[in-house]
Amino acid sequence: NETAHGTAVALLIGGGDDSFKGAAPEAELYVARAFDTTKEGAHLNSAEAILSSLDWAFQQNVDIINMSFAGPENRYIRDSITNLLSLDVVLVAAAGNNGKKAPFAFPAAQPGVFAVTATDAKNRIYTKANRGPYVYIAAPGVDVLVANGSGDIQLRSGTSYGAAIFSGICALALESKRTGKSGGKSNKRIKLKEFRKAIELSSTDLGAPGRDPVFGNGLIRAEN
Repeated sequence: NETAHGTAVALLIGGGDDSFKGAAPEAELYVARAFDTTKEGAHLNSAEAILSSLDWAFQQNVDIINMSFAGPENRYIRDSITNLLSLDVVLVAAAGNNGKKAPFAFPAAQPGVFAVTATDAKNRIYTKANRGPYVYIAAPGVDVLVANGSGDIQLRSGTSYGAAIFSGICALALESKRTGKSGGKSNKRIKLKEFRKAIELSSTDLGAPGRDPVFGNGLIRAEN
């Protein structure tokens, strides 16, 4: 029962206490466990578990689904994601940690998914990050402080952590858009097209001008 990665991702999104806060500390988290290990330590996961997790998350009426994992394309998962996107659910995925020559990683490479790469404190790309036109945005993910599930804090790197921080920032952005200038709050889903435009306007361009296969649209900025 390996919990370190999931715990780290969850707390980077939101939650925590005075000593450690995620990107959206007051966000309500729903955690679906789609990956596990056998008694011998071998990784055990299946498309069915991921599909069940996506379906369960939608039944909880979540606004954002963070998928800090990467692998080959699966047509059943693809169809499920397509359905969720049509319902304006924000889907975030890690761009992958297999290097610039690696094949595209899914579900990040599926059109409509926010594929997140990772940068360091000097806005340099994570050396192990995947590259490609599917990369949508960059977020801090190199040497970030994470909780490991055993009460310790460690420095970790990976696009999973960039995706987590981006998901938290998405939660803040959605809350801001729902509240609006009048101060009243709406429970209506924000259209993905509108939300995507807001994210792109709030990012800081990095690398080649405009969207590029390394940084995507650039570094996300929470203060905007």
